[in-house]
Amino acid sequence: PRDVLAAIAYAETRFADPRALDVADGDHHTGDVGALHLRASTTGGVDTLARAATLLGVTRAQLQSNVGLGVAGAAAVLAELGRDTGARGGDLATWSEAVARFSSFGERSMQVSYAHQVYDLLRAGMNDTAYSGELVTVGAHDALPPIETLLAVNQAAQFSADYGPAVWSPAAAPRNTRAAPSSLDPSGSRATTSS
Repeated sequence: PRDVLAAIAYAETRFADPRALDVADGDHHTGDVGALHLRASTTGGVDTLARAATLLGVTRAQLQSNVGLGVAGAAAVLAELGRDTGARGGDLATWSEAVARFSSFGERSMQVSYAHQVYDLLRAGMNDTAYSGELVTVGAHDALPPIETLLAVNQAAQFSADYGPAVWSPAAAPRNTRAAPSSLDPSGSRATTSS
């Protein structure tokens, strides 16, 4: 649905020019393509970039160089995920699992956090101007249940006390028990962490 696509685009780029973000943000957006940030998953999630290229019969380079093609690719991937998860047309509540999987995250808690952001935008509605000058409006879908209800999970969002819009997401388990040297540790010695 259009409103779901708009909410994902706003959550990902705030409607900024995705080509400029890829250049301006350096490593932050490495691999993220287009206004809805198609990504090659390295965490076991859906590789939305590869799926979009396959579904549209184009190359990754074509998706990266053409904003409209990137949006069409994201829409095709979301539609496929919707079919796979039983989403029904304009019933936005039924698209929650598809949105969670669209995140490209393999870890369930990260998928839920991603869907939480998108569904918060859908519930509140939005009215903002895209980089192209187009006014994008999404009416409030305030009757949508909380994402935890929609996804049948028991994960409360943990908002930051010092920065309201920030949502804490648990990190994956560490791969080792040694931390990198810290700039705060003048000795340069490595600290050992416990798991």
